[in-house]
Amino acid sequence: MNTSSSTSRVCAVTRGPARQQGIALLIVLIMLVVIGLLAVTGVEDSQLQTRMAVNSRNFEQSYYNAETSLSIGERALQESLEDGTWSLNSFDDSAGLMLALPEDAPPINPLSEADWQASGIQTLDSDTGAVIGAYVIEYLGKVGEPPLNASNEVNAVGTRLDAFRINAMGTGGGNGASWTVVQSEMELGPYF
Repeated sequence: MNTSSSTSRVCAVTRGPARQQGIALLIVLIMLVVIGLLAVTGVEDSQLQTRMAVNSRNFEQSYYNAETSLSIGERALQESLEDGTWSLNSFDDSAGLMLALPEDAPPINPLSEADWQASGIQTLDSDTGAVIGAYVIEYLGKVGEPPLNASNEVNAVGTRLDAFRINAMGTGGGNGASWTVVQSEMELGPYF
């Protein structure tokens, strides 16, 4: 018996890359779309937050300016009444001094820029000199209990206080992007 060892040769044939299936391409495409949408949403959120921050800053600035205008108006009222600069005749619906009678319409539309410019007393920033707001002072009349009769009125002179309403407007942001209107009432005197 002839035993011979035989060697068998194995030829390995190498193939090229496996053929891509359509599902892999579809998954990659979907992932790209999702990542793109997330990026766009992130940018929109960032822009919204920026707008909200700017609006908040403008409101805070306009509120601060309105409160400053109100404080200036209150101080001007007290000082001008005490030194006699203003009298009852000064409240003639001009120069920011209004006489508010019950039958009168409100002296100023708080949302009208034209009304504030025409009727308001402008307030200026002490550092820059820029207009930051305006105020209007209304004389509301006497407050307190009136005398019971004419003879008591002689003895009651100077016991009823004078009432005033101060409306103030402040602006904030570029070109008055934000407006804030505040109001206070004061009882002073008696002066008139």
